[in-house]
Amino acid sequence: MLQGAEVSAGTPGVDARANGGGSSALGSMTERDWELYRLSVAESMPDSPYKLAVIEGIRHKLEMLAQVEPVRKQARAAAGQK
Repeated sequence: MLQGAEVSAGTPGVDARANGGGSSALGSMTERDWELYRLSVAESMPDSPYKLAVIEGIRHKLEMLAQVEPVRKQARAAAGQK
């Protein structure tokens, strides 16, 4: 099963990426890696309607990323990037 949740930057509910926080490992994550991490954390939360909403939101984001990634790869290839 997929996994993930939110990393706090010292303030509950604050995404560490928004403040440039987090470890260097988090800084090198792809969007997909980040969402998988968020899902793993969300799955460890106590059962609640909030948990279900967070997990569904993350799964939706992962679906959108799966659709966009081939387009991004083509654009990078056309631009001569990795």
